Amino acid sequence: WFKMNCTSSNDDNQHQHDFDLSYLQDLADKAAKEENPFPNFPIPKGYDLTHTRLTTTGSSSSSSFNHMEIKNVKAKGKGFHAKQDMDAGTFLLVSKPVGLVMEWEDDEFDDDDDEEDDDDDEDDMNIDDDEDVMTGNRRNGLLIIRVAEAIQNNPSLWFNEISKLFPREEDLDSLPQVWMCKDAQTGMQIEHAIQNLKQVKEFSSKDNDNDNNNDSDSDGSSISIVDSIHQRLPFIIRYNCLSVETAPEMFVHPDPNKGGHVNLSATGLYTFPSYFNHSPRPNVSRWAIGDILFFVLNQSVKAGDELCISYIESELLCENAKRRSRMLEMDFEEENEDEYVNMDHCDDGNGNDDDNNDDDEAVEPVISLDVQDELMSMHPLDRIDEINRLLQQATATGKLTHSTKNHKNSDDDHHGEKDNSDNNEEDKDDEICIFKCDVHRLRTLLALAFDSLGQSTKALEEWKKCIDFVNQNLPPADEAGIALYVQGALCAAAAGNAASGGGGGDSQDRIAKEYAKMALFKHNLIFGGGVKFFRRRYAKEIELELRSSTKALRGQAALDCLWPI
Repeated sequence: WFKMNCTSSNDDNQHQHDFDLSYLQDLADKAAKEENPFPNFPIPKGYDLTHTRLTTTGSSSSSSFNHMEIKNVKAKGKGFHAKQDMDAGTFLLVSKPVGLVMEWEDDEFDDDDDEEDDDDDEDDMNIDDDEDVMTGNRRNGLLIIRVAEAIQNNPSLWFNEISKLFPREEDLDSLPQVWMCKDAQTGMQIEHAIQNLKQVKEFSSKDNDNDNNNDSDSDGSSISIVDSIHQRLPFIIRYNCLSVETAPEMFVHPDPNKGGHVNLSATGLYTFPSYFNHSPRPNVSRWAIGDILFFVLNQSVKAGDELCISYIESELLCENAKRRSRMLEMDFEEENEDEYVNMDHCDDGNGNDDDNNDDDEAVEPVISLDVQDELMSMHPLDRIDEINRLLQQATATGKLTHSTKNHKNSDDDHHGEKDNSDNNEEDKDDEICIFKCDVHRLRTLLALAFDSLGQSTKALEEWKKCIDFVNQNLPPADEAGIALYVQGALCAAAAGNAASGGGGGDSQDRIAKEYAKMALFKHNLIFGGGVKFFRRRYAKEIELELRSSTKALRGQAALDCLWPI
């Protein structure tokens, strides 16, 4: 199917994702089990990283690949555009980073000084008006050092690629004069890495040329290349770095012992992918195996269309423009131009506009990872009660008052009545206007709770609602939707097997096959490789013991039943 639907190109082989990525997946599985992995994986066989497809005819704005080109975009700078009509599933680009910082590297610092660094990652746009300084987090600081070291080893990276990224020289007037790392030690290391660039012969010779040509900044003073790097590189990192996560959509992701890849999470600078601008309606999906990033069309495009990715989690794209702008943490506000958004305010559920009530407005989803972990720590029966309470509150008011103090319990608490004697005002948090994805996250947790109790029919109803949310609000063939279709298929199969003993189950069996088919279809569209690569990527996910039903399918039996070769 994949090859049949990627034939609109004049050079089909360039776009077909027809190489085997199983060996890369093997490398990722092995690295994820290491204590402190640092992936440096090879580019897939059959694809040339040397950018021989990139041709330059004059200015950088006319640089292009055979199937896409870099053009000026109003209010965005430069961005990739399609040079020809292309179908969904068209493979666009694969890239390795110039520099990479692993999440565990930053966590090591946090472990050393938790109290001082609690908010270190919260705000990378803290600007001191008096000193015209932007302060940033340690992770970006470490990335500046890595990229500076790469430039020292290969100066052509700066001249041919990195220097062409935003912010360019003409953009600096709109930015603070200085970027400063919040961590003083990292800041000193940055200065040392930049000073080392003065030893690079190419920069010295270029500086002499600049002096002869009287190159200068806006006040007429001469600028050395190293000074330019010193000023621009932190901002280039700030505005162009990308998160890199291997299979984050899977429920197994947080647990390396069960096959998850959370240890491979990182932040990196990728030069050519930096030309993919952000859109609330992205037509390009990106995914990673280790440090390798892949970019593929999630929908058909016409020649001339801009090719965009999302800079925020896909489940946040359905929020209003104000919230998306907050989550972007960039120096621009999104226009409310997309079909996913039908309001520019927070509705309390009764038609009341809470847009101006900043005290109630959540700056990020309320059902965070910490809250999800807290809910998952409860006994399933108490978890169901708490989630239903939150869902009822969210539906009725559009707000949440989350307090689990009186819901944490031992295994024997669920057999008797809860003690509400301590349920006083001190236990309650302020009401916060919820995100749409908060309800979705609660329903996912509710489905898991029902599944863990063997209540497959109830769980299936919740999985259906989760899948509907993804189909209505997320980009086409989003990877999170694939994971939900997989769980829906497994749940429906368990429900069908349980009902077959009483002569029923045909309806659930049909749903299981339908969901399994959709999971494979969408997976093949984005990841390619057919059923073989699907089975390879999802092998550990399907081994998870998420269902207590004796009729539940897992592992090889589930693969052979729902996704046979």
